[in-house]
Amino acid sequence: MKKLQLTHEIHCSVEHFWEVFFDKGFNTTLYLNELGFPKYEILEQREEGGKVAYRKTRGTPRADAPAAVKKLMGDGFGYDEEGRFDSSGRLWTFKLKMNTLADKLRTEGSVRCEAAGPDRCKRIMQMEFEAKIFGVGSIIEAFSEGEMKKGWDQSAAYMNRWVKDHPKAG
Repeated sequence: MKKLQLTHEIHCSVEHFWEVFFDKGFNTTLYLNELGFPKYEILEQREEGGKVAYRKTRGTPRADAPAAVKKLMGDGFGYDEEGRFDSSGRLWTFKLKMNTLADKLRTEGSVRCEAAGPDRCKRIMQMEFEAKIFGVGSIIEAFSEGEMKKGWDQSAAYMNRWVKDHPKAG
């Protein structure tokens, strides 16, 4: 099992961060244009008390996987992400369900956001990867960790450009 924790500074308030995090236009552009996913869609997004409480997405990432991973996962590798937002604790928890080897692969994590000064916050993401496949599990875990790190780093840079171009009204 691999664990990953990343912290990124985002140039907006905590409140604006969560607004952008759940913005459908931001997410669609992030995944399709910035991260280069061939496919990405928001399957469901529910609100409670005027705030997003649940979201389910489906994505097909672009990835240059090692040969052993490609052979196991196939060309159409993708996943569904299911997440819930606890607005009182300001914590997003999520699980990825892979469309191949779902019973052998586990990826889950959380995102929280803390104030870091005027119009600044820290996005803290934690994830765990587990691949229960004899002989190649550690290769899949290491590959997943690297891809997730790269994607979350890219998403932080993109989010900072987005909040600059889409300042919070009011």
